[in-house]
Amino acid sequence: LASSITMRGHELLGRSKQWMEERGAKVIYGDTDSLFITLSDELSEEQAWEAGKQLCAVVNQCLSEWCGDYADIESHLELEFETLYTRFYMPTIRGQEEGSKKRYAGLSGGELIFKGLEAARSDWTPLAKRFQVELFEHLFFDKDLNHYVSSFVADLLEGRYDSELVYTKQLTRPLSKYTKTQPPHVRAARMIDDQRAQQGLPPEYDRGRKRVQYVYTLSGVSPFLDQQALDSLDYQHYIDKQILPIAEGVFQMLNLEVTDILTPQFNLL
Repeated sequence: LASSITMRGHELLGRSKQWMEERGAKVIYGDTDSLFITLSDELSEEQAWEAGKQLCAVVNQCLSEWCGDYADIESHLELEFETLYTRFYMPTIRGQEEGSKKRYAGLSGGELIFKGLEAARSDWTPLAKRFQVELFEHLFFDKDLNHYVSSFVADLLEGRYDSELVYTKQLTRPLSKYTKTQPPHVRAARMIDDQRAQQGLPPEYDRGRKRVQYVYTLSGVSPFLDQQALDSLDYQHYIDKQILPIAEGVFQMLNLEVTDILTPQFNLL
């Protein structure tokens, strides 16, 4: 039964894609219960809305006719025209032209919307979220990306974003259960409990299921307990691991090299 439902879902998406493309729309991504399409760049926003609604109505009619022809049943399927993005970015799967699963940024009604990207995830730093939002504001509103990125990195190196460099991640099990791997948040939690043991205090993370805050300093991972932890931050780590991964995809799409606009004395490769 489960396989039949999955197969029928794939068939319906495939047929919907075919009906759309027969009417001039280009389907750029489809997954589970949704399709992303592009229309002509020559359409105004109002015309695109109207074209989207008309296409939705046509496909619903096709679904109704198909159900009747195929199984002689009434269609209870309904395609919804959900959102119009006037600007849209979807990173591709590495080495392919296909969109990456449920990861995109778009501009709809003047509002930035993120799905699955760093700005929408809890395991990236506030710095990464700020950078991605501001980067796409510059991209979608045709502002100077080169100047923005270089200025952002300069401000980072001057310590203006120190309070936004704290990682926060939750332990999924007790510390004693982490034996094969030692991810950064686990190492930070062990450091905290070791310090507490030296002070005669009970462990804080022995039961797990608790969030850990930490930063990267020049000596490696360090728990974030107070502002003193920000004294020797490893800015290169944050450039390499938080800024570059976000900027690279956008700059590659524009055929630009992000490393060319950053401060020369910092090697980001």
